[in-house]
Amino acid sequence: MVAAWDIYAEQLLPLGYGHPLWVPEPCVEAGQVRIGDVGYLRAGGFRFMFNSTSGGDHPINRRMGIPSGFRVFELPEHLVVRRPNEIIQTQLHSASLRSSSVAGALSFDSPGPSAEATLRYQCSESSGAILLLRRPGNFEFLDCRLRIKAYMLEHFSRWYEFANSTLGIGLQDKEILFVSGFIKTADWAEAAFHSKGTSGELSITGGFQPIAPVSAGFSVSMLRCESPALFYRSGPTRALAPATTSSSSSQNGPASTTETFDQCVFLHYYKMKSRRLWPTIRAAAEPQDLPQCREDHQAVDAMAVDDGAPSEGSDDIESCMGDNEAFDPVGCLLDYILEVRANEF
Repeated sequence: MVAAWDIYAEQLLPLGYGHPLWVPEPCVEAGQVRIGDVGYLRAGGFRFMFNSTSGGDHPINRRMGIPSGFRVFELPEHLVVRRPNEIIQTQLHSASLRSSSVAGALSFDSPGPSAEATLRYQCSESSGAILLLRRPGNFEFLDCRLRIKAYMLEHFSRWYEFANSTLGIGLQDKEILFVSGFIKTADWAEAAFHSKGTSGELSITGGFQPIAPVSAGFSVSMLRCESPALFYRSGPTRALAPATTSSSSSQNGPASTTETFDQCVFLHYYKMKSRRLWPTIRAAAEPQDLPQCREDHQAVDAMAVDDGAPSEGSDDIESCMGDNEAFDPVGCLLDYILEVRANEF
């Protein structure tokens, strides 16, 4: 069966906001996602290894350590793009869903909207996904593509050694990510489904709709479809969130202990894949060559991500996490670029 996070990513990626994270919550050990983080994805969530913009003695890098020969990536603040309210829609869903009805007492004049408010969507395909937001999504992005690529080319081999020889994670080169941006919000709810039919109905009931009370429940169901696999969750779970947050967090509206904008619903990143012959770098969009790159890696900046497939080798050991066939459009693009380039020689 396809994992929930793969269905979710595949269905919402075409919206163009970045890679959709099934697990937007901050990592308990390292806190929320930051620009310059280096890590990988597992089961729909970002896994932190180290932060390239902080030194080895910084608290964020003390737990896991840093690669040998580590050099801080100097963050050019004037090239950090920040756009509050990048997403103001309360619902983002796949093209396979079409809103069909709203039921319940949804009066804005009432101090307590109905907790039984229900949204219904007609499904035109066998898979679909939806993200509900009660607060806006704030965008932050590091806009210095060539500087990031040059830094990765210089240090990537040490990152790979650190991930596998030092930490023992077992990553392929294309699984290691450099975070270049994100969209964060304060709270969210999400659902993904897959069924054998193409004419079902998705029903969302409870209190996560932006006009419903926070205390109300949240549930999702599928009607009139064959053998549905339905997944849903909501958050954040503040009891598990780290005590401190980075300066990149922002708040909208009245101050509240439950409205910290640290939930990363979409991720932007750069990734690499080894190749043997060609001293060039190509981007996933707007390909271009850099002069005389000396390392044997190829870099891709993207708004999609590898979901943690186990490394390929001579061992017969396989992951049991359910992500052996993870949705990875950028990995496919890298393979295609390398294959085409190989045929040129």
